[in-house]
Amino acid sequence: VTTPDYHVDGVVGDIGTQESGDMFCLMNYQPCFDYSYRTKGNVEYLYIVPLMPLGSLFCDSKDGTDINKKDRDGNNDFFGDATKGNCLKQIKLK
Repeated sequence: VTTPDYHVDGVVGDIGTQESGDMFCLMNYQPCFDYSYRTKGNVEYLYIVPLMPLGSLFCDSKDGTDINKKDRDGNNDFFGDATKGNCLKQIKLK
């Protein structure tokens, strides 16, 4: 691991954080992070998180969508699947 000789301004997130899961869910807390952190082998990466529209629905699974969706090899450069997800079924009305 190499320490960069420059300073990164902004907040860095990892898999399963507040921006994980369905990017269109109302409970997806974006924009929380400016960068996504990944290690691949012994190389560290910071990916700039694009500006995304705010959510407009309650998700029904923990699967990542849009930038959080896995590629065909099961990898993702951003926040991946939600840790909990399925926000629609967690709503309790009295």
